[in-house]
Amino acid sequence: MTEAIDELEAAGFTVSYEFPDLFLGLATAKEQSPAAGELAPRGSSVRLVGSLTQ
Repeated sequence: MTEAIDELEAAGFTVSYEFPDLFLGLATAKEQSPAAGELAPRGSSVRLVGSLTQ
């Protein structure tokens, strides 16, 4: 999930998530809002949902 956060922040988005920081390196991003493929203005917020299971 850290990779998704890094990529979104590098693209100019603000990222929020509800997942313990301790597990971010082990988590996989399963959902995001706005959804993948939807357009959002640079600087807007993207919310990620992570999971420890595949």
